[in-house]
Amino acid sequence: MPRCDMMKVLLRLADGGARKVTASASNVLVKVCMSASGEDGCTVAEQDEIDVLLDALTWPNNHIRLLALKVSFLFTDLKTVILFMVAKSSQNMDV
Repeated sequence: MPRCDMMKVLLRLADGGARKVTASASNVLVKVCMSASGEDGCTVAEQDEIDVLLDALTWPNNHIRLLALKVSFLFTDLKTVILFMVAKSSQNMDV
């Protein structure tokens, strides 16, 4: 199964599963995303994988939004984008 599809399934499991299922799905999602971290021996995240996480940031479940943020920071090329988004949103809140 492609990594993007695995991420979608794991996010759905983490969103609606029992406590143990949610915890397991969250842990597995972290490991799946680590495989696309860009670190030594790992590939770099594809745009569709990044889009899955960006979409998860809009989900109503707070746990999923936090999980998406957490695993987004594993993607080295996405760190700058996320930091920019956080800085921009905090500027908008100050206005």
